[in-house]
Amino acid sequence: MRAPSLTATVLALIAIQTLLTYSPGLSAFEVPKLSLEEKVAKSTFVFIGTVKEADYQDLRRTRSESVAQVRIDTLLKGTATGDVEVIYSNGIAESAPDCCVLGGKYLFFVAANSQGLLQSVNGPYGIYLIDPPLSQASSRN
Repeated sequence: MRAPSLTATVLALIAIQTLLTYSPGLSAFEVPKLSLEEKVAKSTFVFIGTVKEADYQDLRRTRSESVAQVRIDTLLKGTATGDVEVIYSNGIAESAPDCCVLGGKYLFFVAANSQGLLQSVNGPYGIYLIDPPLSQASSRN
């Protein structure tokens, strides 16, 4: 059996790269979905919280980050009380969770980044809306 030529190998690699680059549904920034156990293990805090301020101006954030101030309603993992600051957008749409509407209640799986701000441990799969704000809930009916 003859080994494939260098040209054939290079062409095969180019074809694979082209498929990965231009295939719909695939993204360089696509975040794999972790299991519940993995999310809990990676999280410093797991809690249910209400968004108090959706455009919180925290000096620790970068210009591309959006930060919300969230009141911890029910703490499920970790030790924290009161309000915390959570990054919900970092400029990469594929990694942004569907968060944070003023008055919305969410389930958070988060850990602190190097600046001390909390962020999702699983990109778009680390923060879940569980109770929309009254204005959104009433507009659905």
